[in-house]
Amino acid sequence: MHVLSRTLIDLYDAAEDVAPNEYPAVVMAVMHRLISFDGALLGCGLDAMEHARIFHRSPLLPSDYAKVYRSDPLACRLRLGLRVPVTCECRRFYVARECAEVKRFYQRHRIARVLLFGDPPAGRLPRRWVALYRGVDAGFTRNERARMEEVWPHVSRGLTANRRRHLERHVARRAGAASALMNRSGMLEAQDTDFRALLAADRLDVADGVMPERVRQCWRAGSTYVGEHLQISLQECGEFIVCTAVPLGCAVKLTPAERIVANLFASGLNHRQISERLGVSQNTARSHIAHAYAKLDVHDKAALANTLALDPSRVKTGRTE
Repeated sequence: MHVLSRTLIDLYDAAEDVAPNEYPAVVMAVMHRLISFDGALLGCGLDAMEHARIFHRSPLLPSDYAKVYRSDPLACRLRLGLRVPVTCECRRFYVARECAEVKRFYQRHRIARVLLFGDPPAGRLPRRWVALYRGVDAGFTRNERARMEEVWPHVSRGLTANRRRHLERHVARRAGAASALMNRSGMLEAQDTDFRALLAADRLDVADGVMPERVRQCWRAGSTYVGEHLQISLQECGEFIVCTAVPLGCAVKLTPAERIVANLFASGLNHRQISERLGVSQNTARSHIAHAYAKLDVHDKAALANTLALDPSRVKTGRTE
């Protein structure tokens, strides 16, 4: 069997069975069969270099590069999008440019040659990329660049399939819910088809493949995000965070008192009758009803009754003790 064909079979087979934190090592082993290199950096997203995976080099390399990559012309080219793999002879390339800090980075980590490629800007999210390193002056050949161009789309698809498989295994499916797998830099590496639309209902934009900051703040605080129309639970799962978005029912949006008053009002009672039944003032009853209207985005009693009737979390009302 052709080497490339056998390599791709192994890549996709491993995507089904290997844990997500171990799969990048499989990817690098597969690529090493086709291209010779002595170090690599595999990333997801362009603004979280410190979270990129390093292979066969100092573990300090990602954090060191995070300090200088915005000044690196290679990173700028990656951000704009690469149609073909790019190679670089570091010594000659950076001498001709005002990039002293970047030059020192490559010297400190003994990187003489780089082969860089990644997902196109218009491609599926998230954007993944890889930098292969050589510590010797022997350059990457035209054939090796061609192999990179041929194998990379399969690598990216394999990573996505691996993350989706992990998501399927670790999420208990619920009607109306949608889930995503977020890495520790906030990139969404896999998501259900409805996840983006569900978050849009709460004006949370994930079009760039990054979880909004207010949701990430909840994750860092160890809490659940609760918005106007949905809540997102954030559960640690190895190197990733499983994000499960669930639409809020009326019972969650309203306080217990608001829920009881709203149900009584929708059933036909007026302010005075609610006041007498619950032992509260009419002004309190009016206030609870006004809050229920605002929280449920309704404007009359008929709409309120319809919204409450359709809510699966609806509870029966009765006289308070």
